Amino acid sequence: AGASAAAASDPPPMPICKRHVLCTGQPGCGKTTLVRSCVQDLASAGLRIRGFLTEEVLDPQTGRREGFDIVEVGRASKMALRAPLARKQRPQNISNGRVAKTGPYFVDVCSLEHTVLPLLEPSGDVDVYCVDEIGRMELHSEAFKGAILRLLGAGLPIVGSVAAPRYGHRVALADKIAARSDVCIVPLKQSTREQAKVEMFT
Repeated sequence: AGASAAAASDPPPMPICKRHVLCTGQPGCGKTTLVRSCVQDLASAGLRIRGFLTEEVLDPQTGRREGFDIVEVGRASKMALRAPLARKQRPQNISNGRVAKTGPYFVDVCSLEHTVLPLLEPSGDVDVYCVDEIGRMELHSEAFKGAILRLLGAGLPIVGSVAAPRYGHRVALADKIAARSDVCIVPLKQSTREQAKVEMFT
């Protein structure tokens, strides 16, 4: 009876190859689209998801990318939390000076931490954490790094994306995560999106 009760309380298994599955590729290859699709499939299978996606912000007139927003995943209501992550124009409403630079973008580190850190708190009410992405912008925050390492250390399943090397420049934490035996890294290109999704769940 005790064994049956314990089994009943266990979270549903993730139908993926390892404990954590992360796609990786160059900007524009479709990482967020792939992660969003995987999360939708996991939620449809009954798993409880929490975390965030990083979505483009486009100029409504020119259609050009102006930055990125953090979008909450897993809220029961239809109104998911949304907050700025980065903009090409330096934010004017930041008084604490916590702005970092990645390429042409100014990263709002305070907004990142305020929005994302509560979503990455270990919880018995979450089966899978969505992290899109463990990238150069997000890694300006030491608190974000710590939150990711705590989830990994606790063995709490993660599905998401991780930064790929660019122009020979590697991201140390991304390499460290990719080298873990419990992490499955799925390379992604625009031409391999369908195959990559199969690999995410194989």
